[in-house]
Amino acid sequence: MIKLSLIIPIKVTFENRFLLKRLANLASFFAKYQTIELVVVDSTPSSRYRKKISDIDGISYHYLSMSGIYSASKARNHGAKRANGEYILFYDVDLVVKSDFIENIFKDIDELKQKAKEAFTIYPCLYLSESKSKLLSKHQMTDKLFEEIKLRYLEGFNDEVLYLAVNTSTILVSKEHFFDIGGYNEVFKGHGYEDFELIHRLYLAYPIVQRAEDYALDFKTPFPYHYQGFRQYFAYYALPNFFKGNYTLHLWHPRPLTKKYYRNREINLEYFLKYLQESLKEKMDTPIRDYHQFIDDLMNEYGFNDKKYCGLKELNLIAKAQKPKFNLKRKIRRRFLNLLERLK
Repeated sequence: MIKLSLIIPIKVTFENRFLLKRLANLASFFAKYQTIELVVVDSTPSSRYRKKISDIDGISYHYLSMSGIYSASKARNHGAKRANGEYILFYDVDLVVKSDFIENIFKDIDELKQKAKEAFTIYPCLYLSESKSKLLSKHQMTDKLFEEIKLRYLEGFNDEVLYLAVNTSTILVSKEHFFDIGGYNEVFKGHGYEDFELIHRLYLAYPIVQRAEDYALDFKTPFPYHYQGFRQYFAYYALPNFFKGNYTLHLWHPRPLTKKYYRNREINLEYFLKYLQESLKEKMDTPIRDYHQFIDDLMNEYGFNDKKYCGLKELNLIAKAQKPKFNLKRKIRRRFLNLLERLK
């Protein structure tokens, strides 16, 4: 009997063919679990690469042809429909986890069942730097190393971890409830906001904190303590998992400068903010909580109340004093994206 289905979209090209190895490693890592399945939704154009993916042992392979701008929403819905598990977990081929990750997921499933059929949870992700990702590829990942990376991040360093993504696509929800609320919204194509929009509807169905008028604010910051708008409200579902040790690491990879893919981000944002604004008309009978107190309580509960653990708020003095390394690729990328904005 399948208890959990991991939904893993993938699209391999010559430029990102390293994903083949990452998927194989992922399948090997999860092979010991008999009650989970890896539902791989492949939209790879090349039949040669598709064959390599379908030949990987331990996956449930499904091909989804997709023309035009890639839609993660379509891929995840396609996978969820073919999942056999009572619960589904949306997953990324670039993620690595600790050895007890699935055991902890099973515990979370039991807890969600006790709460409500609409209950869900989100697993945060530490995005690793290019140098740290390359170093890890040469060594065996251990649980101790996982915790060391987390600790260094909490101490305010940014040489190993670029940032903490609190509200990610790694969402655990019952398959029945996922489709009850309509699944992923397939209006979203290209880069960004499809995960936030799903979390938005999950939040409306299972609110644990009252929202204010700032809910529809798209405020970006690398420091979760300073979240505003929807990111702050969604963090109540995710941050406890980070401190419990239920989080992922994201291996670095180059981001393609695909014109259509990135241009659609602003279109996605318009859709998303419209949905948020419309939802403010609906009242919520949930408690009001102080966000900063919520984080302070988590820090105290897990023994990070010392001032040296400043990473959720700011960089430490050592990191602040370091001169940023010149990165030609990043500079070219930034100029290219700025040019796209001006061409709109």
